[in-house]
Order: sequence, then C-alpha cells, then structure tokens
Amino acid sequence: MKTQFDRLVLSADHKTITASGAITWLPGDQHCRCTIRLSQNGGAITGSATTPNYNPGDPSWESDVQVSAPHNGQWDPSQNVLCHGETDPPSSWPDQTLPLQVGATA
Repeated sequence: MKTQFDRLVLSADHKTITASGAITWLPGDQHCRCTIRLSQNGGAITGSATTPNYNPGDPSWESDVQVSAPHNGQWDPSQNVLCHGETDPPSSWPDQTLPLQVGATA
C-alpha cells in the first residue's frame, strides 16, 4: 500500500487542518491505518491524528488534525506545512511540504 498527502484544507477558525490523500493498494494488502503529524514554523506549531482502518478498494484517506502545540494555537495560513505520515502495517511514505488551502471549512 502506498499513499501520500494530496490536500490540506484549513478550517475557518485556523485550528484544524483536514489532510487527505490517495491510497494505492498493492496485491496482498489487507488494511491500513495512517498516523498523521503536521508542523509549521520549525515545529513550533504541531498537531497529529490517527485515522480509522481503511480497506482495499478505499480510494483515499482523510483526517482532521487539530493544533496541539501551542495550546489553543492556530495554524498559520501563510506558511507551508511539513507533513509526516506513517502507516500500519508499515509502508514507505516520504515527508512532504504542502501549502494550506485557505478559506474552506474543514
């Protein structure tokens, strides 16, 4: 199973990013769960989330990631986001840096 970050949508209150990406299933894959870690400003702004299980045939994953540090902080809509993902079972997933899509509600 292979995946990536395709889209980051910032909520109107700037506290949540809805992250999503396509899933490419490989023969023998049974399921996957994704753990998402997002950061900005050299790690000064961070958040993480874990998805439910996805199964072969599911075309994509999606997760809402709220700011966890600083407490009651906000994502900066003018900065790119460093995206780190891990899958269970483990799969190669390179880090990516993406811009936020601003103005949409997550």
